[in-house]
Amino acid sequence: LAALNGADRRDPITVDAARQSLDDYTKFLRPNALRGKRIGVWREVYTPDDTTKAAFEQALTRLRKLGATTVEITIPYLDVIAANEFPAIRTEFKHDINAYLASTGGKHPADLAGLIQYNLDHAAVEMPYWTHNLWDRSQATTGDLNDPAYRAMREAATSAARRGLDETLRGAKLDAIVAPTNNAAWKTQLGVGDGALLIDSSGPAAVSGYANMTVPMAYAGPLPLGLSIMGGRFSEPSLLAIAYAFEQDTKVRRLPTYIPSIG
Repeated sequence: LAALNGADRRDPITVDAARQSLDDYTKFLRPNALRGKRIGVWREVYTPDDTTKAAFEQALTRLRKLGATTVEITIPYLDVIAANEFPAIRTEFKHDINAYLASTGGKHPADLAGLIQYNLDHAAVEMPYWTHNLWDRSQATTGDLNDPAYRAMREAATSAARRGLDETLRGAKLDAIVAPTNNAAWKTQLGVGDGALLIDSSGPAAVSGYANMTVPMAYAGPLPLGLSIMGGRFSEPSLLAIAYAFEQDTKVRRLPTYIPSIG
């Protein structure tokens, strides 16, 4: 994390982050870091399968045994995020893909429209099982980051995510919020898609640009179930401490191995 820190003139948001960067994060790895912490428990985000539900309850029990107080919470403004984030991303995707292709040498399509046309021209190879409808929806936007309609959507989504986390953390005097990272891994079926019970616990942190980390809390077969731990802006030191304390106490993580296809 220390090696990754630094400002990028092409990415203005990193200018503020550079002021918060540290050269050493290992000093926050304290096994007793959960003592006296207040941890928000975010349940409304998911419909868990039985394995995930049981694992999450066990994780909460461990957090309390390690000295934390758990507080049931809800995060507001999720409807505002849902209504604006994905439409904003469609504009950003077109803008960024076009910028990337324009600055990249070699022989390739010049822009998103060219990529779409390439797929159409080689559909038998490129799209035997699926379409590029998300690309089509992105191409239908202006791709202009100065477009007032886009700017309104981005502002609405990002500000709602930040307000939702900030108000929840401040209102309940929380050090962090926890939720399952996702349900047990599922098989994607050709012609059907995912169809699994997904957990969108990453949403507010991802949209706000705040920290969110995950550590294994249990296993479903050979694959891990994660506990997500999120906090406010620039809360990495605190979240690292909490995650480390939980990880070192539970020792859930197994060394990864190569496994055959499942099922």
